[in-house]
Amino acid sequence: MRATAWWLDVLRDLKLVNAHLVEAAAYPVLTSQGELLPTRLRTRESDDA
Repeated sequence: MRATAWWLDVLRDLKLVNAHLVEAAAYPVLTSQGELLPTRLRTRESDDA
């Protein structure tokens, strides 16, 4: 494997780790503040609008 491809793989993996860390920190905060929706699915009433 070339060094450039190796570095691109490392950067991709670091982005994934960062995303998981942010998610792990954000969900408890958003949940405690009541900012998360119970579902992302639309209700039938909002489909008609």
